[in-house]
Amino acid sequence: MDNVVFSSHLGASTVEAQRETSIEIARVVAGYLRGGDFTNSVNAGESIELEERPVYTLFIHHRDVPGVFASIDKVLADNEINIRANFSRQIGKSGYAISVYVIHKKVTPEIIKTLCEIENICNAKI
Repeated sequence: MDNVVFSSHLGASTVEAQRETSIEIARVVAGYLRGGDFTNSVNAGESIELEERPVYTLFIHHRDVPGVFASIDKVLADNEINIRANFSRQIGKSGYAISVYVIHKKVTPEIIKTLCEIENICNAKI
């Protein structure tokens, strides 16, 4: 699998053990992805249930200052939009960041407008 990094369990204290454990992790994950078999997987219950709610992606360009996330979260909460995940990265040393919100409800143009009116937010789009 391209672009996947597997790390060994803490118990693999030698180079050889780390290598063997990493190979086993790769086999377990590949088995699940190919056929749904999660035998020998770590931290898995009796079954793995997929989330069935649709998700949408919201991109926000903003200044990297305190309070921005609270303001964004409030607008989303006021519109009954659940945040599934949030990822943020600073843009070099510019003082700005890009945040990606994975949400459970599509935002309307009015919500985008409200987000863009928040101090320190440059742009928002889906």
